[in-house]
Amino acid sequence: MKEFLMIALTVAILYAVYRATHGALAHFAGKELASSGLSWRKDGVIHMEAVVESMEYYARMAVLTSDFGRIPIVVHIPRGDACRAELIFIGERLSHRYPNLTVQLF
Repeated sequence: MKEFLMIALTVAILYAVYRATHGALAHFAGKELASSGLSWRKDGVIHMEAVVESMEYYARMAVLTSDFGRIPIVVHIPRGDACRAELIFIGERLSHRYPNLTVQLF
């Protein structure tokens, strides 16, 4: 019985450390998104404007702040962008890994 309690306590401590680390990283990611000027929240959805130099970085930051994938993320790609094909490729690759991320052309 004593071993079971030690294992349960160890698992609980590891989970608490995991949640605290994730919370700190999500806070950092939220500050990064807010300072970028490329993302905004509307109606419980994270919207993000795609820029070829930093799209993957900010998309991953948005995923980190999305509360374990429960908040949808929409990446907006301009139709007239010269790097549109590359942005679509990056967005589709990330949307396969993160199901709450979608790509929209505008």
